[in-house]
Amino acid sequence: MSKEFDQDIIDFIFMDFIRSISILSLAKPGLMYKSLKIITQEYRSPIWSEVFNREAKNPKDYILLNNVADLLNTTRGALNNQAKSNQ
Repeated sequence: MSKEFDQDIIDFIFMDFIRSISILSLAKPGLMYKSLKIITQEYRSPIWSEVFNREAKNPKDYILLNNVADLLNTTRGALNNQAKSNQ
């Protein structure tokens, strides 16, 4: 298999995972952000910059809290408060 094909598979799995999260009816979706960030940092992919139209100057190859907030149609602050409430 080619490296490009492998990356396409990784990108597909990431996006399907995010889609699954976004349709779940979770009381506190912010609680999962830390784990989601760790997973996406481990399997870095330029898909995040492409999907969220990030600047090429300093792209992050993992999902950010404000991206999760956009996907879940909530605010970054609300998710951050939920994540902190679990600590």
